[in-house]
Amino acid sequence: MDNSGRKIAFSARIIAGFLLLNLLVVIGVARSLSRSFDEVLAHARVSSENISYILSNDVDAVLDRIDIVLLETKDDIEHGIAGEKPHTGTLERLGTRMPKVESLQVADANGRMGHEDLSGQDYFSRLKAKRGIGLQISKPSAGKITFARRLNHPDGSFAGILVARIDRRDLQKLLSGIDVEKHGATELLYADGTLLARQGGEIPRISTGKMATAYVPKRGNGEAGIVSSRKLNRYPLAVQTFLAERDYLAGWKTEVLQMLSLVMIIFMVSAGGTGMIIASWHRQHSDNERLAREEEKFHTMADHTQDWEYWQGPDGRILYMTPSCERMTGYSEREFESDPALLLRIVHPEDRSIFERHSRDSEIKFRIVKKNGEIRWFS
Repeated sequence: MDNSGRKIAFSARIIAGFLLLNLLVVIGVARSLSRSFDEVLAHARVSSENISYILSNDVDAVLDRIDIVLLETKDDIEHGIAGEKPHTGTLERLGTRMPKVESLQVADANGRMGHEDLSGQDYFSRLKAKRGIGLQISKPSAGKITFARRLNHPDGSFAGILVARIDRRDLQKLLSGIDVEKHGATELLYADGTLLARQGGEIPRISTGKMATAYVPKRGNGEAGIVSSRKLNRYPLAVQTFLAERDYLAGWKTEVLQMLSLVMIIFMVSAGGTGMIIASWHRQHSDNERLAREEEKFHTMADHTQDWEYWQGPDGRILYMTPSCERMTGYSEREFESDPALLLRIVHPEDRSIFERHSRDSEIKFRIVKKNGEIRWFS
């Protein structure tokens, strides 16, 4: 392979190494981000389920307090109907224990409650028709939500209903106390899916089961995210919570930008390093080629010169001797290199003192005794 081919081959290997290194970095970063993304999704799913669980318990607790007051009031009223002595100031006393309740009133068996007629209301009809029915919750009307319990005569016949009303906004305040980030939402629904209260944007309906969690894609102007739905334990209501994708992925997207910046830095540093390695190798290769050419020229000149020349180290070793030594002395280069003292021994005994001074800057003449015994003059 010629020099140009070696340069191309070396550059190709270095560039291949550079590309492989960066490919491994990209693969590693992609796998790390993929694992991180899966962890974020799993955490968002668990968070949504936990929030819906907490919210359902909070709503259950509020409704329990309302129902307890209704049950106690119902007990007092039914004792009064039976001719027993009721607790004094029942409605006023129990009403003060429920700051959310705006009114606590009784409707007779015909549905008359002051100036109101409740006989046409669904909850009144259900309570009148079925003796053992539990707490009834009305659909919102004029911003109010009605909670009702059946009242009975001592013989079990229908005597009317006990009604408690709260402002719908109080339930919305309850929902607003749940942290679902900036673009999240919470809802309180009836069993049939009708909205009772909402905080935030509209949430897609995902299930009518006891509990469900699902990812919902972006639709129209809505948000993509995770919805968790849960039915209340004791009441015909359900809660839904929504965590927006852009909220729970915000941290992950920041991580993506940081990782991409890191990849770009690694790419630029490795690209610069690769360029420096290739340039350095080319310079070194060019220097070696130039040196080889100079050395080749020197050997060409030295090997064909008619003069006898040699290089001798400070320790007396022969570092180099021209091939003409054999023609002039009868001894080969190898003999001089293996026996440095041979150089002095071949000098004529009468001229050795002169020869020992030949390294000084002065012209000298001396004789040597060739291998065949012939004496020859040198200067």
